[in-house]
Amino acid sequence: MIDDNQLYERAKRLKLILKHLEIKGKTFAKAIGISQGMISNLLNGKRSITLELVDKITYRYTQINPAWLLFEYGTMLKTEEQDQHRLVAEPQVPY
Repeated sequence: MIDDNQLYERAKRLKLILKHLEIKGKTFAKAIGISQGMISNLLNGKRSITLELVDKITYRYTQINPAWLLFEYGTMLKTEEQDQHRLVAEPQVPY
């Protein structure tokens, strides 16, 4: 279970992402396919950032480091090495 401090810290990191991207919450919400209400709750620390949400964020904004967003591990932006060694293996689709 996530405590209030963790919610606050993740909200703070999400705000840093918006600042880095130079976009408003409304634009960010639309880009990742969530409601304005949900982004507001996330930014205010009233709702937890789920793995599904991290997936949506990192799918749309591939430079964002999911480990940093969730755990403040590493840097906000992926390094070239992190990009080559993804945290989750992509499924192999036969052709």
